Amino acid sequence: MLFSIAIPPGLYANGTYRESKGRWREGNLVRWIGKAIRPVLGWIEKSTTTMTGKCRSMLAFTDDNNQRWLIAGTHSKLYVMSPGGVLSDITPAGFVAGSEGATLTGGFGMGLFGDGTFGTPRTSTAATIQPASVWTLDLFDQTPLACAGGHDGKIYEWGRNTGVAATAVTNAPTDCEGVGVTTEGFVFALKERNVQWSDQGDRTVWTPSATNQAGDLDLQTRGILVCTRNIRGGTIIFSTVDAFLAQYQGPPTVYGFSRIGDDCGIAGVSAVVSTDNFAVWMGTGSFFIFYGQAVQTLPCEVQDAVFHDGSTGLNRGQASKVSAWHNPANSEIWWHYPSNVTTENDRYVSWNYRDNTWMTGQLDRLAGVGPGTFERPLLVDGSGQVYEHETGYDYGSYTPYIRSGPFEIGTGEQRMLVRQVVADEDTLGDVDVTFHSREWPTGSETTTTVTAAEPSDVLFAAREVELKLTGSSLSDWRIGEFRVDAVAVSKR
Repeated sequence: MLFSIAIPPGLYANGTYRESKGRWREGNLVRWIGKAIRPVLGWIEKSTTTMTGKCRSMLAFTDDNNQRWLIAGTHSKLYVMSPGGVLSDITPAGFVAGSEGATLTGGFGMGLFGDGTFGTPRTSTAATIQPASVWTLDLFDQTPLACAGGHDGKIYEWGRNTGVAATAVTNAPTDCEGVGVTTEGFVFALKERNVQWSDQGDRTVWTPSATNQAGDLDLQTRGILVCTRNIRGGTIIFSTVDAFLAQYQGPPTVYGFSRIGDDCGIAGVSAVVSTDNFAVWMGTGSFFIFYGQAVQTLPCEVQDAVFHDGSTGLNRGQASKVSAWHNPANSEIWWHYPSNVTTENDRYVSWNYRDNTWMTGQLDRLAGVGPGTFERPLLVDGSGQVYEHETGYDYGSYTPYIRSGPFEIGTGEQRMLVRQVVADEDTLGDVDVTFHSREWPTGSETTTTVTAAEPSDVLFAAREVELKLTGSSLSDWRIGEFRVDAVAVSKR
């Protein structure tokens, strides 16, 4: 008898193994178009050379001469890349390299559980995690602004000349954690719990007077201010604990600030994406979203895999390295993060906000920007190489695949004998189908692999079966609903 295997789009990786019954539960480099599974497109090298240092933030823009640029900041350098992939070093004179990774200081009982080794003394009685050095990047009119918060703290500008380094903005505050530009033309400088802003339209005027709108305000927060993002209705200011909305009110107050969420701290400077309609970001234990009223926790069907799994879960001590980018062509937000088995970004999680589906996987990427200024997404790996993504079918050492949770006949009381599989595949022969069968969730596993054809003969019996699809050729394969010829057999 033919049984349909219709698995809903998206991964489900919360709770126990059997909670993923009838769902996809792990995979890499695949997405759904409607109900069909297809591979994420591959990548090619874009930059002609590599960057020095670890790149954590990128900004793409087009200037008023219709010239496209990519600004990229590593822990030790500031770069600009041309459309042809040529990198130019625009690091400010005298800039001192920051920290490649986060460091933990504190005494017994301090810091995050699981960080460090048992019995190792700490060097201080103060519990702090010094984050990795990450630039905040934004545009003032057509002038890029950059601030390496935490260790340098100056606000720099670059005059769009690849032969001239970035320079400090005249009169701008120092010891800043980050910089941002509001839609009204003010520059925000973040200093721990203080927001200082320049005069409207003038990044060099910071001292308040009766003839300008410069000012500052201490926010009532338990955290440290990290970064800003513009959204319809104002500018969000993110801290390590909460979030505020800054709204322009005009003189003499200039800006009003309201707390829009508590216990919604951002993981790091680059962990947020904002659109005209919403802002979404990754914390150290949940995802959060703001639609214009109050911050909400974003329900996530892979939350355990991203935050709690011992191997795929976020390394919270290195959470400052989390980086996000927007792929509007596929309605996706991507986050890259370091897992518990490493200190560098080796995993990703993506959210399709159109279909409200989630995907996780493995990929060495530190930061990226979505398409818009450039035709395709640009992402950088740990070696400093910039890649153009969503093109071709070259995945380097990675292979697109997806694997389901268990299936069973009835309540699993009887065994199933599977004799044939009929795949709803657009390009027959491009996908290997593997059945992982076992008697019990913790029992030994037997695998049976065939190439998807119309139909394919198999022969195995088990109480539980998992389905795995692996791209066997470099092509735009597509898989829809499966059917299997299976019958119930004896319990033994």
